[in-house]
Amino acid sequence: MARLIADVLEDQGMQVGVLLDGRKALERASRERYDLVICDMRMAAIDGQHFYRPLGAAQSPLQRRFLFVTGDVLASQTQEFFHATGFHVAKPFRVEELTERVNTPLDGGNSARGERAAATRKAN
Repeated sequence: MARLIADVLEDQGMQVGVLLDGRKALERASRERYDLVICDMRMAAIDGQHFYRPLGAAQSPLQRRFLFVTGDVLASQTQEFFHATGFHVAKPFRVEELTERVNTPLDGGNSARGERAAATRKAN
């Protein structure tokens, strides 16, 4: 799934880094600059909430630039988390839905700027 998302975003002209290990991704996110983090809610080492919380506690600018990907949108805990943190996309999703959701936070919440505005963005 991560490689598919990366391929779609690269086709849109974005730079994409893919890390499948949540702990390594968290370490990298704490020292490198990214415009957006795309994070699956279910990862092997740590889940999406445990990935997000340290960045929020450190008041990282990334805490407002997350897109969570999940197939679990019905659980009340997941819904509460999404309500508190912002954007998510439910699996399965259409490519157009993914690119729209990616571009909205990259455009500062203004999706009218369109897909080209994010062409040089770096996503993970």
